[in-house]
Amino acid sequence: YIPILTPEDEMTFDIVLTTLVTITAYAPGCGATQATKSGAWPTAGHSVAVDPKVFPLGTLFKIPSMPQTAPFIAMDTGRKVKGHHIDVYMTSCREAIEWGRQRQMRIHVLKPRGRP
Repeated sequence: YIPILTPEDEMTFDIVLTTLVTITAYAPGCGATQATKSGAWPTAGHSVAVDPKVFPLGTLFKIPSMPQTAPFIAMDTGRKVKGHHIDVYMTSCREAIEWGRQRQMRIHVLKPRGRP
């Protein structure tokens, strides 16, 4: 299940877990290929790749160090994305390279309010 989110959904989530992860970035021409593992096309500021053994596809994230207000969604996997590591989809290879590899970044795992 990959949720469909709109800007109005921003305030309808509860934090279920706060944890530290390594965050890297990928983009067209810089690690991104085509459709994500979920079958959807990745969207900058929305899509992340995860290790599905740690964060199942469809998991929602808030990354406090990033300016996006809407949650990110685990839509993809990557052969180098293992353990507590997420790979954020960005608009350009330059942006992804400038982001680099951020270690021990705090993230919040979210769930839609009112869901178990």
